[in-house]
Formats: sequence, structure tokens, C-alpha cells
Amino acid sequence: MSLKQEIEDLVKKRKKLVPVVKAIEAKLEQSGEQIAKYIKKAWDKDHSKVCLHAYGYYDGFYINVPGYEVSGHNTWFKPKYSPRKQSILVTTPPVSLKSLREFAKRMSEELGIPVREAQSRIPTAKQVKKQVKRDGFSDFYGANIFHGGDLTFVQSGNVFYKGWDIGDPFLICRRKSTSKLLIAYSTTGHGGGFDTQHDDPTKEELSGFFDFIEQDSDNIGLRESIDA
Repeated sequence: MSLKQEIEDLVKKRKKLVPVVKAIEAKLEQSGEQIAKYIKKAWDKDHSKVCLHAYGYYDGFYINVPGYEVSGHNTWFKPKYSPRKQSILVTTPPVSLKSLREFAKRMSEELGIPVREAQSRIPTAKQVKKQVKRDGFSDFYGANIFHGGDLTFVQSGNVFYKGWDIGDPFLICRRKSTSKLLIAYSTTGHGGGFDTQHDDPTKEELSGFFDFIEQDSDNIGLRESIDA
């Protein structure tokens, strides 16, 4: 069989297989929805006041209580979406991690598939510092941990310019110990971190920073509001 004939044969086989694969994928999606409904219904019998999120991947199903993060063994928080990223402590947790794990184990046994607890976690300072050392920091939370908790938040934002969909992030902080400024910003447009940082910036460094972020008109006026 020539190469051309082999290719033609593969194309024919592919055409026959595509409908079969699509049918299997549709069946799997339908089964996944049924499993999620089963899990939620079982959960609601004992925890009707607590919402449960159940979702599946190729390796099984995962459950969590949406809108909450956990630190340590069983300390629950409500995320606060702000540049400071300071979550709010929940004095009365919706459930315990232990009960969530026990329920996951029960569902695994009933359904014959892996069901795992996957509650959102707040990384520890040690984990964040390790990540920051590896990848650099991209927000105030990471910057403050990296600098030993010595920072106070001043301002943050993005520079959208030249028609880019992803902005260049920037961060302005002040050291608690010295009241000196610390600025960090990206000039690469990747939106995931800072490639330029100045601790106690010179007048030239500060001027260059403001020249850069003021390319986005939304940031005009910050220069006058920051007292170096």
C-alpha cells in the first residue's frame, strides 16, 4: 500500500469513528450530569442549607462548598476579591472538612467511582513564599509575604495600551518600617507578574514608572496623588 493509499484509508476510518466518538462524549456528559445531580441530592438530605458544587473530570468527581476557602485543618474564610486579597474569617463554618471528606468517601462507595473533597484552600505563607521565589509575585498578597509583612497597600492597576487584550499590571506599596515606596510593574504584557521592581525608587525610576503607566489614561492623576 502506497503512502497516498494509507492516508486515504485513515481518512475513511476517521470519518467512521467521528460519529462514534461524539456519541460517546455526549453519553459521558449526560452521565456526568446525572452523577452530579445524584451527589447533590444525597448531600441535600443532610445539608439542605449548604450549597454543594460537584463536578467531574476524567479521573473522577470532586466536591466543594462554593464561595469559601479553607486554611489549615478547618478554618473557613469568605474570599474578598480586592487587590489586598484579605479573606474574611467565618466564625461559624458551613460544614467541617471532615464531614465533606466523609461524604465524598460515601459517594465513592455508592457510585463505584472516585469522589474527592476539593475545597478551595488559602495557601500558607510558606507556600506563597516558595512560589514567589520560583515565579515572582503578581499581587499585593504575594509581595507582602515576600517582604516579610512590611508593606502597606497604596494602589494597583493595569496598563492597557496599543490594543492589547492583556494589560501590564502594576503595584504601589509603602514600607511600614521606613515609609518608603516600593513599586513593581510589568512591561511585557503577559499580565502574570512583575518584571521591574524598585524598592525606595529614585526620582528617575519613579518618573519612568509613571510615564509608563500613564500610557493608559485611566492611570493619569496617580502621579500627583503619590507623595514619594
